[in-house]
Amino acid sequence: MILGFKQGAFFQCEATIKTPPKELPPMVSSLITVTCLRRLIGRQVQHQEIPCQIIEVLEEGPILVLQEVACHQTIQPDQFGKARRRVPQTLEVKVQDSSGRMSPAFLALGVLPFLSSH
Repeated sequence: MILGFKQGAFFQCEATIKTPPKELPPMVSSLITVTCLRRLIGRQVQHQEIPCQIIEVLEEGPILVLQEVACHQTIQPDQFGKARRRVPQTLEVKVQDSSGRMSPAFLALGVLPFLSSH
């Protein structure tokens, strides 16, 4: 399906594409707000073939914070740098690139349909 924007809301077209669009109009990427992105918290996604869950949205950027769902854990140091416990790995995905367009990593998550108006 192709995601479009019309009369203040996102919509889906009946056409299908095999790869995510390389570029969307700047108008569409500027309409994705932090509030819209926060609706994605808790959603399961695949990032570079790694199953993850969206756990946070950072306003600076904006950036989606993902946490690996698999059992792979890293050692987390305390404030003094000493290893204390094992925690799931977190990853960051920029929503927009430096030119203001949606980043390829964000588009690859496949979350655009979930940002449409309800």
